[in-house]
Amino acid sequence: MGKLSKREISKQVELKKLIDETDVLTEDQKEKFFIEFNEAFIGDVTHSSAYFTPYQMAFDFALMSPIHGIVLDACAGIGVLSHAAITRDHYDHDIKKIICIEKNIEFVKIGKKLVPSADWFCGSIFDQDLHKEILKKYNIEKYDCLISNPPFGTVTMKYVDDKESLSKDE
Repeated sequence: MGKLSKREISKQVELKKLIDETDVLTEDQKEKFFIEFNEAFIGDVTHSSAYFTPYQMAFDFALMSPIHGIVLDACAGIGVLSHAAITRDHYDHDIKKIICIEKNIEFVKIGKKLVPSADWFCGSIFDQDLHKEILKKYNIEKYDCLISNPPFGTVTMKYVDDKESLSKDE
């Protein structure tokens, strides 16, 4: 993904201002943000493999997936999959709770505004202690459903974060 033009940056500044200055967003404002926000505005998406699911694709995914119970949105970004799932579940009420995990704190702050009904956690989805904390908080043994977008960038499981690897408990 290339650099943003001055025009694109100006548009992103407007969107970010909308999020920062609005307490409760309308559905139209949320949709506009999900469609127009460029994740590259926040940081280096190539390095972090932060590529968001396109808005319409998120709704197609939610329509075709049996999303139910306690749902974990892994690598939630700004919550487009969770938003689509909640919207599609409006009549059935199969979703009890959506839990979003995202490692980028700026995306978490935005996600809390766009999907306020979800519970947001900032951290790595590979952090076993974080999962133990979440499972304990909700008094559950496992999640009923996990949703996530495909890895659009180069993703490696060789190195999890700055302090631990996947094979920590092995």
